Amino acid sequence: MFYLRQSKASDYNDLVRLHKARGEKFPMPSRFSECVVACDEQTNAVVGIVGSRETREEYLFIDPTWATPRWRWEAFVAAHEDIRQQLEAKNIEDAFVFLEPSTGVAFGRHLERKLHWKKSPWTCMTRKVKNNA
Repeated sequence: MFYLRQSKASDYNDLVRLHKARGEKFPMPSRFSECVVACDEQTNAVVGIVGSRETREEYLFIDPTWATPRWRWEAFVAAHEDIRQQLEAKNIEDAFVFLEPSTGVAFGRHLERKLHWKKSPWTCMTRKVKNNA
């Protein structure tokens, strides 16, 4: 059947091979934080790789009664840029935001047009990493 092991640098060619074999249209990740390799027991061939990389989820909390909408937006933009710089310094490549349906369309347009966010073409899934949570 198979066994699992931690990845090593020499697995990169297998990652490229598996990526191409599936015909993936997305670019390969530049790096993984954690990576586990599944190998065939008889041949030791790499048959699968599961990788994880760091990303961030961003949140906005701002007093809706404070000052004016313009001042709230300017405070958000300044804090948004500060967070972006902090993440860049930590080599975090991307961040996600999940917008409430009630405000998501309008606020999402602002994020796209003014702050260079993009709608993800991917279906978003989530899971708890603690067992039985």
